Parts: sequence; C-alpha cells; structure tokens
Amino acid sequence: MGTRPRAVAVFCKPRAQARGPLQRVAEELRRRGVEMLFDENAREALGLERSFPRERAVELADLVVSVGGDGTLLAAARAVGARETPIVGVNLGSLGFLTETRCEDVSEVLDAALEGRATIEERRALQMTRDGEAPRPDGLALNDVVLGNQTMARLTSLSLAVDDEWVTDFRADGLIVSTPTGSTAYNLAAGGPLVCPSVDALVATPICPHSLSQRPLILPGNAKVSIRLAEGQPATDIVVTLDGQVSFPLAPGETILLSFAAHRVRLIHPGGQTFFSTLRNKLGWGHP
Repeated sequence: MGTRPRAVAVFCKPRAQARGPLQRVAEELRRRGVEMLFDENAREALGLERSFPRERAVELADLVVSVGGDGTLLAAARAVGARETPIVGVNLGSLGFLTETRCEDVSEVLDAALEGRATIEERRALQMTRDGEAPRPDGLALNDVVLGNQTMARLTSLSLAVDDEWVTDFRADGLIVSTPTGSTAYNLAAGGPLVCPSVDALVATPICPHSLSQRPLILPGNAKVSIRLAEGQPATDIVVTLDGQVSFPLAPGETILLSFAAHRVRLIHPGGQTFFSTLRNKLGWGHP
C-alpha cells in the first residue's frame, strides 16, 4: 500500500447489529493511533458528535473500512471513485462475495492494511454515460448496470451495439451488463455465467428473453457498449440502475454508453481465501 495510512474513513450500513463490529473497528484503529473519519450512519450507531460526508471523508483518508454487506462496499467504491483508495470490507451480511473480512478477523486484517503488507485485489468498474453527456461520479458501477421495466410485466425492446456494430435487439424483461465482480450478483440469478475477477471481460445477460436463442454474451474488456431503448416504449417504464443503488428513467430513443473505467477499485483481501473457495463457501459447492 505504500506509506502507512494516517486517516481511515469508516462507512457503515444503518443496521442495529453494526454497532458491535463498528465499536471493534474503532477500538482497533484508536489503539493504533489512526485518525477516524466516520460517515453519518457510523456516527449514529456509535453515538458520536461528528461525522463526515462520504465524499469529504475519502478526500482525506488513506484507507476506507466498509462495515456492512456488499451493498455498503459498493457504495464505498462509488464514493472513492478514481482515487483508488484501498477498501476493507467487514461482512455483516448473509452472503458477502465482496465483503470478505469476518468480524473476528478485523484486528489481523487492519494490522496488515496499516502496515502495508495487505494483499490488494484490483477490480474493474463500469463507467456509464448518457449519450451526449460527460462522465459523472455517480455513473460508476462495480457490479452491474441493469435496464429493466419497473412498472409492469411487459417486454422491453433494447438494442445492443458493441464498438458501434449493432448486435441484436433484445426482447426481454430487461438487460444486465455485468463486470466479472458482478457476475455473482443479479447476473447469476438471471442465468448468466460466473466469471473469475481476473478475466478482462464484460457480460451482457438478457432478463427472461422472449426468444430462447438470445443468450448471455461475453464481451472483451475493451468493448464500448451502447444500449438504446427502442422508440414507442412508454416514457416512464424503463429504469437504468447502477449497482442497485443509483437509478434514472431511460427515455424512448435514448442511448446509454458503457465501458470499463480507467481506474481500478482496490479491495484488501484477507489471506487464505480465493475466488473458488468463496464460491464453495457461499454457494455450498461440494456440500451435501
């Protein structure tokens, strides 16, 4: 990690069970003489007087600790953005493909992170832009970008192009464009493939396609993907959602553009775990 972190941003999911793990994280950091920058959720959970907006905290911090589930870590990654500040994900959730640090391992993982000997995995995130607009900080998605019909069960016509070449018009309930990191999320539930995080690829997975011939498509990591909502769709039906947290309606005829962001998301990885061991543990592979 380079120099020893002097300030650590601590982000938390607003859950009652977060208080105990948060206290442990705070005690470990305090014992090591590190300045702590708590977000509003962490401040409320610990009964503190002061908090920092997440955007300000990541400007000042050399390390981010996310206490919660994968959703909390996804929000932390979006706040970090192009700064590439390392993130420790402390798992309070039931699944946790991204938040790999168990509460009982917090002391060991923080020691490694603060002493500069932690293993860091670099993950690629999607940069989403709307046609004709400049990239925005809230246009980042570490897991996926999903286009779906939010108002009723109705087929949607979405036109997919890759590197300016038209590929197909999906007639489906929606479309998922996933990173390898996000392949274990909505993509997996929709029947898409699991992709090792080290693979430089994107996955386009239709949601309940009307044609059995329309299957998930693996694209090269340098692909420039564009998706357009066909004319004639109701203006308020289709919603674009990034990592399940940021969303906006897509107008008929409007195009969104997707490609990998130039920066990486840097996740601190506890020792002794691999992508395949995580799959075995989280998905119950090899267990009766």
